[in-house]
Amino acid sequence: MELLLVLCLAFCTGRVFKALKISAPFMLGALLGTAVYAVFFPIESDISAFKTIAQALTGTYIGTRMSFQDIKRMKSLILPSLFSVGCLIIAMLFSAVLLNHFFGFDVQTALLSAVPGGLADITLMSYDFQADTTVVTLFQTSRMFFILVSIPIVVGLSGSKNRADARPKKTSAAKKRTAPKDVLLTLIVGVTGALIGWLTHFPAAVLSLSMVAVVLYNSFTQRAVLPIEFRYLAQVLSGVLVGSGITMAFLQSIYLLIIPLVIVLFIHLLNNAVNSYLLTRLFKLNFLTCIFSTAPAGASDMVLIAADMDLGDQIDKNQIVFMHLVRLFLVLTFFPVLIRLILTLF
Repeated sequence: MELLLVLCLAFCTGRVFKALKISAPFMLGALLGTAVYAVFFPIESDISAFKTIAQALTGTYIGTRMSFQDIKRMKSLILPSLFSVGCLIIAMLFSAVLLNHFFGFDVQTALLSAVPGGLADITLMSYDFQADTTVVTLFQTSRMFFILVSIPIVVGLSGSKNRADARPKKTSAAKKRTAPKDVLLTLIVGVTGALIGWLTHFPAAVLSLSMVAVVLYNSFTQRAVLPIEFRYLAQVLSGVLVGSGITMAFLQSIYLLIIPLVIVLFIHLLNNAVNSYLLTRLFKLNFLTCIFSTAPAGASDMVLIAADMDLGDQIDKNQIVFMHLVRLFLVLTFFPVLIRLILTLF
């Protein structure tokens, strides 16, 4: 009953935001609506499955708009992705030094508070490294909330002049009603890929394998489709997942750490902007796409927000997905080794 109430509230808030023409309305509406609810009525139901469902729907959605050739072209993004992660490491180390030297954080807590990874994954790492889990969780939740709220505003302002021209024109094919059979088959293929990914427990496997499965299906049949309502559902689930972490206890804790938190968030935003600028200059990539690709948030969240902002050809969703997958993979594999190495030196 509680989950149904929260989902209804999140969807209604999203509809209000859409009526007000706010960027990424269902994501931000669900996030803020759930956050307000959770402050007064902490959500006790287990909503961890929302992440898997949202990733499966996002991967399926992306797959309907990609071809096998798009996947093959991603190899050209390997070097920019590694460069982006390098900038990320520099920003993380700089933030950790500030937290350790000026605010008295122990080394492991400082590093894990500064690393931009998945909330659940970094929280588990904090147990392994005996860091202050409460502080790490607070920093990671604040980062996700802040980025998901600020990126649509920043990109909306920077891209507002061209948004009207960027909207793709509706073709006769786009106006045709979507066949329920095609939607059902697309969902079955996407969910199958997501299930395989979930069973592997590999980082971001649910998102990537559902996407690849639908791309392969579409390459042979040209019938992969997914109505926009499923994209809205994925946005609502993602918004609820992040918003549920904004409780009264969270707000009381954040008050005590507001200065170091603001500094770390500023460094994340600065790295996002500088990283995007350098990728544009060095690798001739699109700036707005790089903003989404280097934002310290989830791949599915960034793709869903980008798809909902009427930016048309100004963004490359394939690049966003690939660069986030590389970042997530390295955060979960290389970063623990790096942190352990740093701890041995201090």
